[in-house]
Amino acid sequence: MKVDPKLTFGVVLVSLVAGVIQAATYYVDASRPDDSGDGLSWATAKKTIQAAVYLAGDGDTVLVTNGVYDVGAHVVPESVLPNRVAITNTVLVRSVNGPAQTFIVGEGPLGTNAVRCVYITEGTLSGFTLSNGHTRTEWDLARDSLGGGAYALGGTLTNCILTGNSARDGGGAAYGTLYNCTLSGNWAGRYGGGASGATLYDCILFDNRAFLGGGASSSTLYNCTLFSNLADSWGGGAFMGTLHNCTLSRNRASDRGGGAYGGTLYNCTLSGNTAEAGGGAYGGALYNCVLSRNLAASVGGGAFMGTLHNCTLSANSAEGAGGAAYSTLYNCMLLGNLADFWGGGTYGGTLYNCTLSGNAAGIGGGGAYGGTLYNCIVYYNTAQERPNYDRSTLWYSCTTPLPEGDGNISAEPMFVDWVGENYRLAAGSPCINAGINAYALTNMAPYDLDGHPRIIGDRVDMGAHEYPYTGHGVHYAWLQQYRLPIDGSADSLDQDGDGMATWQEYIAGMDPINAVSVFRLSIEGGGSILSWPSVAGRVYAVEYATNLNAGGFRPLAGATNLPATPPRNTFTNVTWIGPMEFYRVTVRLE
Repeated sequence: MKVDPKLTFGVVLVSLVAGVIQAATYYVDASRPDDSGDGLSWATAKKTIQAAVYLAGDGDTVLVTNGVYDVGAHVVPESVLPNRVAITNTVLVRSVNGPAQTFIVGEGPLGTNAVRCVYITEGTLSGFTLSNGHTRTEWDLARDSLGGGAYALGGTLTNCILTGNSARDGGGAAYGTLYNCTLSGNWAGRYGGGASGATLYDCILFDNRAFLGGGASSSTLYNCTLFSNLADSWGGGAFMGTLHNCTLSRNRASDRGGGAYGGTLYNCTLSGNTAEAGGGAYGGALYNCVLSRNLAASVGGGAFMGTLHNCTLSANSAEGAGGAAYSTLYNCMLLGNLADFWGGGTYGGTLYNCTLSGNAAGIGGGGAYGGTLYNCIVYYNTAQERPNYDRSTLWYSCTTPLPEGDGNISAEPMFVDWVGENYRLAAGSPCINAGINAYALTNMAPYDLDGHPRIIGDRVDMGAHEYPYTGHGVHYAWLQQYRLPIDGSADSLDQDGDGMATWQEYIAGMDPINAVSVFRLSIEGGGSILSWPSVAGRVYAVEYATNLNAGGFRPLAGATNLPATPPRNTFTNVTWIGPMEFYRVTVRLE
């Protein structure tokens, strides 16, 4: 058989290519005398990281052992600032024993003699401490004034410590993506003492300082902790940017936004931050956040000029507006906030479906001073004058004394446990179904503070918490389970034709859209063994009668307050009352 020479050549060529693309590892050891080794073993390791990076191609690894790497430099095109390490391809530069043992050290001060720690556009840097990195200060070469520790147009940093670095913007890091890193003691003359324009996951930022954004500026942060950062102007913890599930505590701004200035925050906690205005947050949009124990020297202990959705503001303080000033709040809880003068809970602004309770002001408006409130509860606040509200406009709200305006009520709101700070509405509260749907703004705030739908039943409730039951006492989640409306319109209907209305099916724990699912008593054992369908969260009782025409049903001894034993309850009647007995089972919610 003849062999096609072209086919044979093709097979050999593929084999050669496969051999070429195998990844290589290059070794770096700061104790080596110089970079003369080939870097292919520890015995012939390079002295500087950059020398090994020069050799590495895409997919290769540069392995760095313990030491201080403070010599060597590389200047990238269109720059004049030297970098200790410049990574511009997809290599992994990794330390052997982590950031506590391996240091990339730049050089200061800021200006013409500065050396940045790391420049990276691709690849990954893992397990290093980056310290004493500095940048130029001239703005004509923008990239040379950014990122004292790391300037990352791409690539990632993982498990790194960035400390004691300085830059015009992004003292610790500018741009790039950081995972599980710590940024501390960095400084920026303008934006982002810790980081500027970066994306950070599971990072810690503390003791950083900048003019704007002591911790971070214009960055996106996930699950990060920012504490004890300082802004000489705005945004002690963060300036602008987007934060998800972050904690901002003990940050300080000399002017505005101790915790955060502007930006968008989701599920964040802001506590113990301080500023002249907006101790917790200044401006921006906050969703499902907690703001507590923040302090403003002038106004807005918790928030100033922000938009807050489903947030809790507690124990914040200021001269004026202990909780929030000139803000728009949806489904928020304000409790225990303090103002030296006016507006313990809020000062000005607009509130929709909020609860203000336990707030205090030294002069007037313990709950609210000024502003407009819709569907709100303002109760049990204190002040020297007008403890609940002062110069405020209220509509469809619960407060005392009864204010002018449509739909207002003055009866006590009937919280579940005001002393225990459970401000949900108890059954029978006058605030249930007492608001006005036009101001519920479900397109802006579709859920209450507990995450329940807003609205349940035919009318919205007052306050931050929607009562989770319809007018017939059916829980909304049970209705949603069967794709039934939660406005109460289906409660009295027999959906499956089994003779039971939807609200009865709910109490019995049956399926309202399945005619086979019926709450029915079965009798066996010659009439002495009774059984019926059983569902958790219910309590049962057996009643009997000997004559349906006289006397009616009476409780059967030993068969009252029977707990559920799913899937069926069984009761044996050992006592016969008469020659003929009739039985029935009652059920109630536990």
